[in-house]
Amino acid sequence: MVFGDGPDGGREATFNGLTRYPSEDNPWNGYIVIQAKFRQKPQNSQEDGEWALKQLKSELEDFANPKKRRRQPDYYIFATNVVLTPVQDKGTKDKAYDIFQEFKDSVPLKGYDIWDYDKIRAFLDNFEDIRRANAVFITSGDVLSQIIDFIEPRKELFADQYTNPEDIEVLVQKVRSHFDKTIQNECETLCTFNLLYSPMQGNLSQIYVQTKLNESQQFSSEEFSQERRLWEEVVRKNPKLMVLGKPGAGKTTLLQYIAVHCDEVDFQSKLIPVFISLKTLAENAKSAAEISLIRYIRKKYCRSHVSKQELEVLLDNGRLLFLLDGLDEVTEDKVRDVSKEIHRLVDEYSDNRFIVSCRKEHQAYKFKAFGNFTLCKVADFEQLQIEEFIKNLFTESNDSTQLSKITLASDLIKKLKLPENQRIRELADTPLLLHLICLIFQERGDLPAKKVEIYKEGIDLLLEKWNQFNDRVQVNMAEFRKALRRIAIITFEDSKSSFEEEEILPYIENCSSKLSEIEVLSGLLVKKTWKTYTFSHQTFQEYLMAEELVNSQQGWRKLLIHVTEPRWHEVFIIAVEMLPNTDSFLRLFKQKFNNLINDYNNHWWSDESLNDRVGLENKQNLLSKKDYSDAYLIQKLLIQVHQKICNIKDYYT
Repeated sequence: MVFGDGPDGGREATFNGLTRYPSEDNPWNGYIVIQAKFRQKPQNSQEDGEWALKQLKSELEDFANPKKRRRQPDYYIFATNVVLTPVQDKGTKDKAYDIFQEFKDSVPLKGYDIWDYDKIRAFLDNFEDIRRANAVFITSGDVLSQIIDFIEPRKELFADQYTNPEDIEVLVQKVRSHFDKTIQNECETLCTFNLLYSPMQGNLSQIYVQTKLNESQQFSSEEFSQERRLWEEVVRKNPKLMVLGKPGAGKTTLLQYIAVHCDEVDFQSKLIPVFISLKTLAENAKSAAEISLIRYIRKKYCRSHVSKQELEVLLDNGRLLFLLDGLDEVTEDKVRDVSKEIHRLVDEYSDNRFIVSCRKEHQAYKFKAFGNFTLCKVADFEQLQIEEFIKNLFTESNDSTQLSKITLASDLIKKLKLPENQRIRELADTPLLLHLICLIFQERGDLPAKKVEIYKEGIDLLLEKWNQFNDRVQVNMAEFRKALRRIAIITFEDSKSSFEEEEILPYIENCSSKLSEIEVLSGLLVKKTWKTYTFSHQTFQEYLMAEELVNSQQGWRKLLIHVTEPRWHEVFIIAVEMLPNTDSFLRLFKQKFNNLINDYNNHWWSDESLNDRVGLENKQNLLSKKDYSDAYLIQKLLIQVHQKICNIKDYYT
C-alpha cells in the first residue's frame, strides 16, 4: 500500500506478509513500513547526514509515543537521497544504526534497514527495469532510454566490430576500467584481523610478501619439486593451475594479489582478472542448475556496463583470467557440481586462463574435472620471507613511532632465532600463524610454544582489545567467547560459511553488543553483505568449534562421528592438540575404529553386496573362507589408513 503527501503516520508505503527481502533464504514476514526522507537541495555530506539523523529519530519517537497511536512495524526501512558517511563510529551511517538501538525497547523491531544515496544507487545499478521505468524523471533520461531501445535489438551486430586485434584491445581496456573497481574492493583489502586495533584496510600490496610455489613433478602429480619458483613464473607458464596449500598458507591472498597485480605478469596479451569465491558462488545457488560462473560474473562484474555479447567476445578471444578461490570451502553437497561447472567453462573457453585454490588435504582437486590442471603448492616461508613479512606488518601498523616499529620487528626476528623458540619458529612458515605471532609478541613481548596456543592467545588478544577500545559498551568476554563458539559449531555443522544476524542474535544477547561492532572491533568476523557475516578466516571457525567440542560433555563423540569426513580433519587435529591427556580419547577412537571395521565387514559380506560383486555361484566359496577374508579386509583397510596418514604427515608432524 502506497501513501501520498500529508499526515501518513510515518509511512510512505507498507507491506504485510512474506517478502523476499533481504533475501529469499531469510525473508521478512510481518508488517513492514517504508519511510522516505527526501532533501530537495542537498548541501554537504555532514550537514545532510545530520538532517537525516534528526528525521529518523523524530519518526521513531512518534512510533514510541503511545499518544500518537501509530501501529508499530515489525520491520522498518528508512530511505533517503542524502549521503550517509561510512566513517567507523563517527560517520552518520553508524550513528543512524545507533539510533535504532536507542529505540530497541520502545520500538522493538525484528529487522530494519537504511537505504541511503549509495545503497539506492547500487539498487538502480542492479535493477535495470526500475532504472529505465523512472528515466523520464531525469532530464537526459528520455534520450538515454531511446538510445537503449535503439541499441538493444542490434547487440548481436556489435560482435562484428571486433574483427581485428586493435578493436579487441579497446574492448579489453573498456572492460578493465569497469572490472577494476570491483577487483580493488574485493582484493586490495587484506582479508585478516586487525593488528592491535590498527585497521588493515587497503594494504595488501604493502604487507604482501612474494609467494613461492613448488610445482608437481612431470610424471607424478602427487610429488612436488623441491625447487621454489616465484608465483609469476609458475602462473605465466601454466594456463590451468591448481594452487594447493595448508590452512593459512596464503592461497587466497595469492589469488587476490594476482588479481590486483595482473599486469606484472608478462602474459602474451593483456588479460582481465575476475576473482570469485567458490563458496559464495555455491551458497548463492539453490540448486546445481543455478551454479553458473558466467552468470555470476555478469551479475558481479558486468552489471549494466558490459554487455553479454562483449563478455562473449572476450571469452572467445581468451582474454579472461579466472581466479577461483576456495574449492575446499564449498560444501560437500555442491563441490562436485561446482567442479563440473569449472570443467564446462574450461572446456568451452579453453583459451582463457584458470587458477583454482584448494587445501592440499582436501580431495576435491583430484576430481576428473581438473585432470588437465598443473598442480603446485604454496611453499612455506623461508627465513628472509619471515623477516620481510614481520617488517612490513609492523611498519604498516600506525600505533607507534617509526623507530619503535623497526625495533619491535628486529626484536621479534631475533627472538624467533633463539634455540628455545625453535618450535614456534617452525610455525611461522605460514602467513596466518606468523601474523598471530606478531600480534601476540607486540602485546606480550613473548611467544607461545604450540600452534593451538597461538590461536588461543591470538583470539584472546583480539577480544581483549574490544573492551580496551570500546568506551560505549563493555562486553562480558566469557559470554562473548561462548557465543562465538556456538556460532562456529552451528554454522559449521550446517555446512554454512556465512550467517544472517537474526540467526545468531539469541547467542549474543548477553554480550550487550551489536554484531557490526563485534565485526569491527574483534576482527574475528567480517561483513559480507547487509546483515550477513562470516568468520574472517575459516581457521578461526575451526578453532572455536574445536574448543567448543573439547569443553562439551559429548563433544568427542560428536567429533568422532565425522572423523572420516575431509571437512572435519582440521577441527579433529586442533581438538587433539588441545588435550592435556589423550588416554580417554584414544579409547573412544579405538572403539570408533572397531565400529568402522565391523560396518565395512558386515556390508562386504551382506547377501546383496556379495551378489552384486561375485554372483551366486561364487558366494559359497567366499563364505567358506570368511575367516581368511576378514583378516584380508582389515589389512586392506589398515593399508588405506596408512596411505592417508602418509599423505598428511608432512603437515601435521
